[in-house]
Amino acid sequence: MHHGYIDPNFPNPNGPEDATIVIYGYTPSFGANLAATILYALFLVVHFWQMIKYRYWSFSLVCLACLAETLGFALRCLSSRLDPYRISFFVGNYFLVTCAPVFISASIYVFVSNLSTWTNAHYGNEPVSLALRFTPKSLLWTFVGLDIVCTVLQITGAGLIGAKTSKQQDPAIVNRILIAGLAAQSISFILFLTVLILLVIKLSGIARRNSHAKILWRERRITCLAVIVASVLVLVRTVFRLVESAQGVFGFLSSHEHFFIALEMTPILAAVALLILKHPGRIFGRSKTMIKDRGSA
Repeated sequence: MHHGYIDPNFPNPNGPEDATIVIYGYTPSFGANLAATILYALFLVVHFWQMIKYRYWSFSLVCLACLAETLGFALRCLSSRLDPYRISFFVGNYFLVTCAPVFISASIYVFVSNLSTWTNAHYGNEPVSLALRFTPKSLLWTFVGLDIVCTVLQITGAGLIGAKTSKQQDPAIVNRILIAGLAAQSISFILFLTVLILLVIKLSGIARRNSHAKILWRERRITCLAVIVASVLVLVRTVFRLVESAQGVFGFLSSHEHFFIALEMTPILAAVALLILKHPGRIFGRSKTMIKDRGSA
């Protein structure tokens, strides 16, 4: 690990926590990472307020993701201004930013389970049985179970990479664990998106044939489309992380920050913002009974 980037404009303090190189492969941009820190902090406040307002508790996971992203990008700011060689700054941000989006995925799974429950309540089991072959509970626990496995793999992989990096050892072997987690999540999320799109297509078809269903579906359709777009953004980020991890900690993608900004920071910020604008709590929040009450209003 003695080969790597050394910032010519930032002398190495050579402290007890400093590596001999800048492990990022670059010195993080203070402006971009500060902007991300501020935005994630604001999104955390707004999502927390919406969660309380709508009593949509599953989105506490989005709040957790925003908190992790805020702390992760704050550490990148510290790397930029205080010490880009500091191993603890790199390890902390790498772990937090890598693992945060899995909580967004889990919250989206709960939303789709809510949508399936609402579908059954208003239209019987037809849309779910034909499009999904899942009951709402089995749908939820299938994807949540997969997400838990992916999360464990990613947390383990990111943690071991951090441990190896902190000791200035080659993390190539333990990086395979992170790759496995990201690959599994990519496949799982593609399957999930397929299920969600099939359900939305089925519900749209029912709405076209039934004027009452069209009224009920109108508000939910926009929210569903927003969730689909947010899901695609999370998937884009996950695929990027998979390719980046496959190249290794010092690969081309991981050592050029503009890829990180364009394909990690931007998609997740956009997804979180979209879930604020079309918060699922507006249609499925407050209580289980409101799934029926609000739909029939």
